[in-house]
Amino acid sequence: MLADPRSVAPTVHTTTMESPQSSSCAPDVSLVVIAYNERAHIGECLESIFAQRGLDSYEVIVVDDGSVDGTADVVDSLLADHPQLRLIKHTTNLGRGAARRTGQDASSAGTIGFIDSDIRLPSDWLVHVTTALKDADAVSGVAVPDGDCAVIWRIFRPKPKGMLGYWELTGNNVIFRRSALELVGWPAQSRLTEDNRLAVAMVQAGLRVRTLESLRVEHHEAKSYRRTLAYLHETGFNATEILRDLHRFRFPDLVWVCWVASLVGLGVAAGTGAIPWWVAAAVFVGITMAIDVGAMMQRFYFQKSPIRWLAATLANLPLITMYLAARTFYAPRLLMRRRSALS
Repeated sequence: MLADPRSVAPTVHTTTMESPQSSSCAPDVSLVVIAYNERAHIGECLESIFAQRGLDSYEVIVVDDGSVDGTADVVDSLLADHPQLRLIKHTTNLGRGAARRTGQDASSAGTIGFIDSDIRLPSDWLVHVTTALKDADAVSGVAVPDGDCAVIWRIFRPKPKGMLGYWELTGNNVIFRRSALELVGWPAQSRLTEDNRLAVAMVQAGLRVRTLESLRVEHHEAKSYRRTLAYLHETGFNATEILRDLHRFRFPDLVWVCWVASLVGLGVAAGTGAIPWWVAAAVFVGITMAIDVGAMMQRFYFQKSPIRWLAATLANLPLITMYLAARTFYAPRLLMRRRSALS
């Protein structure tokens, strides 16, 4: 059974590091990279940061959230050549919210960016987001492909569209005015939906946030297909929890409600003998497949590589089924429980 992400209030433990720079010599921008078992990609992520145009006075803070695959070793190997780079280690995995909060608290610049370790930035990312930050309090770009289908893209390589998310910001590549971030702050107890919760909190606080649809970053996840199944199980739990907590009814919520309604309706019809059970099962599988096809049409171009698209769609069916099933399984428990303290 999925562990309740609120069952233990995490305490951040870090390795010894240098004290943050004083305000008199603070850099212009702090860039925080959070990582958990990202040995395969963190080196390329950091190189894409060091290659940014307009990067003058800066610091890069890597928060290793309890990795056990040697992620910290890769960062250690870069320290000598990059004096602006610092490494903070959590002794255990505390989740994305805690990792981001550690980076926020350790940073010293008036502008703070957050880049996930599986992201590769275009060389003009910093120029675009800092320019947009003149008229906003937080700015993010679009990760291609998005996280839910990254493993499908890695295996089958269909042409991704670059889907704009359902929230005002995305946490995997985002930059903030320090004053705005300190007003709200990353929710340290949120293992997953930390960026969704922060985006809503910023909007509710009257802050200006935006995502630049034309600014695309590369997303290279390291999770295996099996790990992605487990991730979507947890995502299903969190999606239902955040619907309850934030009262934001999105298109994926509508799709899930319709899926559950069809399950109940077909079950009643089969149970009362109105239709044979095999007909009900076939119709339900067809509905699930239609949802899968719709999701893939949103995320990938069919015309660019139809064979790859079809293979990817078949492989995505168990993933989207896991997501929908997890949402359904945990919904009764979540709806009967009081509203999350994370909201």
